[in-house]
Amino acid sequence: MKQLVLLTVILACVALGNGPTGSPPPDATATQRGLVSAGAQQIGGSKAIDGGVSVRPESASAIGLLVYARASQTADLLEVVDSSGNVLFLVSKEGVLTVKGAVTAGGLSPGASFTISSYNGSTMAGCYTASATTTNYHCLYGTGGNTRMSAFGGQDLELQQAAATFWKMGPTGLVSQSGTDSSASPGAATINKPCGISAIASGSSTVVITNSLATTTIAPQLTWLGDHGAARSWVVRAAGSFTVTLSANASANTSFSWCVKGLL
Repeated sequence: MKQLVLLTVILACVALGNGPTGSPPPDATATQRGLVSAGAQQIGGSKAIDGGVSVRPESASAIGLLVYARASQTADLLEVVDSSGNVLFLVSKEGVLTVKGAVTAGGLSPGASFTISSYNGSTMAGCYTASATTTNYHCLYGTGGNTRMSAFGGQDLELQQAAATFWKMGPTGLVSQSGTDSSASPGAATINKPCGISAIASGSSTVVITNSLATTTIAPQLTWLGDHGAARSWVVRAAGSFTVTLSANASANTSFSWCVKGLL
């Protein structure tokens, strides 16, 4: 009988020794072991991930990445930085989207900021504050159904096409357009830009300005910069050019500024 009890105890000990062990803590290979839940989880504290991260929504109607702000949030909600820690892209606590650096053909260049913001009728949330020290600061913001652009820090607001500036507003509100001054050589000129300064020669009653933007439907705007001596003047439109005509020959070389504008 004693031998039977002893044998039973030995067999029980062997069974316990070969039994399951406690689960290992979740680590880098825990997912492979099936120890990390695929369901919703809440993780506290700051985490650093050395490697790529892919986020896939749980369903077609689910949000892929949701960032919650705290009630007393003071820092940005989201920042993307380069290897030196410089912020390239951020979303502020107000929801303002800012791209740091000017956008060029080669990517982002330092020294400027472009912000997409909101406007409540008196302030642009996070777009610009009196404490901002940057000298190049631009903002695109909405006012109800309107979209507006702003430049701060004494900078120009420019519109470009293929890196060429066609329109510019300076910090004082002065508007400039791309153009050429040919008035030093009175008479016919070729200027393929929206604006220009040309001159009619003394003794002539017409001058032709060749312009690739000109059509029979453009609305040329012309301002005389001196007294040509004639009673009247007008513009004759054509495809690829326009002709400035006087009712009499010009009494002197007389300059005029012009801009060609289309009608929508």
